[in-house]
Amino acid sequence: MVLQTILEGLGLGVLLVLICAAGIRKGAVGMVHFYSPAVQQRCVKLGLITYEKMVLAAMMTIFTH
Repeated sequence: MVLQTILEGLGLGVLLVLICAAGIRKGAVGMVHFYSPAVQQRCVKLGLITYEKMVLAAMMTIFTH
């Protein structure tokens, strides 16, 4: 039982690292959809990301969980 819990924890930890790595593979702005709307608007205004890409990244995060 303890071994199963440890293995599940390790597996979920690896999964979390993979999801985060995929989200930030093109820079930290890749996961800007987790930030407040003010930060999101500033990133769009600065041209770091488009609103469409931000929505797509958020949908990809939802579907990978």
